[in-house]
Amino acid sequence: MAKAISLYHPRSGLSIDGIYGFSWTTFFFGPFPALFRGDWGMGILFILIWLTAGIIFAPLGLVVHLGAAFIYNRRYTLRLLERGYRVPPNAPLNEVRELCSALQVSQHVVIANENLKRDVWETCNALKKENIPVTIGNVCREIGAGTAVADVYINDYIDSWKESWRSENMIHKVSVAQNDRGDTKQCPFCAETIKRAAKICRHCKSSIESIAVD
Repeated sequence: MAKAISLYHPRSGLSIDGIYGFSWTTFFFGPFPALFRGDWGMGILFILIWLTAGIIFAPLGLVVHLGAAFIYNRRYTLRLLERGYRVPPNAPLNEVRELCSALQVSQHVVIANENLKRDVWETCNALKKENIPVTIGNVCREIGAGTAVADVYINDYIDSWKESWRSENMIHKVSVAQNDRGDTKQCPFCAETIKRAAKICRHCKSSIESIAVD
């Protein structure tokens, strides 16, 4: 029995029903439900598969027809998730769990989770610290998001983390290069970094010049 759950797009604000379970409309009307939903690719693909299977061996066409009714709703809703649609955060938990089970994905993928960016950034930092490649597959595995859907939000968050990491790394390299050129030195009293020409430490206020004179 097919079930519907309301989805919305956090960026555009558009709403649409995600459907999962056995598609009786596909069973009775073939490719027309897919075409009616604007899913032209799947609709045309179903037509080609049914025609090919029916011409080769009629019973095979019936098997393909039945299989399409089982998988179409799941495939349709996964495509909606790939386009960025999500379950609202206030959706009933039992419906969310049932949807996740039917689609074989985790709640990280289907819910518009405001904490997802934080989870992704923390995971990226941990992977980098352990010298593990920061890829969507590794990140999804660590946060339990699964990879059944190439999540656009997780990809965006990984890209923003990489940009931030590159910026911080560049600043660190510039700082190290300046130290290597001898622009700074270490205060003998508090061990803080100060300019090489400094006569008084700006941290502990100790006189560096007196030591040089002695």
